[in-house]
Amino acid sequence: MANDSQAVGTGPLRVNGILLGVASFFGLITVVPPLWGLFVPLDVSTGALWVCLAGAVALACLVGTRGQPDGRRRSAAMIVGFVLAALVLSVAGGCAAMDAILGDFSQTTTDARVVSPDGRLVATQVYVDT
Repeated sequence: MANDSQAVGTGPLRVNGILLGVASFFGLITVVPPLWGLFVPLDVSTGALWVCLAGAVALACLVGTRGQPDGRRRSAAMIVGFVLAALVLSVAGGCAAMDAILGDFSQTTTDARVVSPDGRLVATQVYVDT
C-alpha cells in the first residue's frame, strides 16, 4: 500500500519559480528607473533608486515562491534573495573598485579671471580635462 502523503516542508524546489523571480528582478531594474527618471529630477531620485532596488529584490523573492510546495516557499525566497544579493553586491563592488582606481583622472584648471568694469561680476575661464 503506497503512502500518498508527504511531510510538510518536503518536496523538491521548482526551479521555474526561482528563475521567474530572478527574471522579474532584471525586468524591474531595467524598466522602473528610466520611467522614474522621467517624472522625478535626478538630484532627488538618488535615494529613491536604492529603495526601488530593494523593492525589486523583495518582489522578486515573492515571485520566486510562486508554484513552490507550501513548506519550501521560504527556502525558495531565500535562494532568490541570496542570488540577487550576490549579483547586486558583485556589480556594485566592482563599480566601487573601478571608481576608487579610476576616479581621479580628471583635472580642473582655472586659466583666467576677468573682473567686469563695475566690479560686480567676475568671468572665470576654466579648463576641465576629463
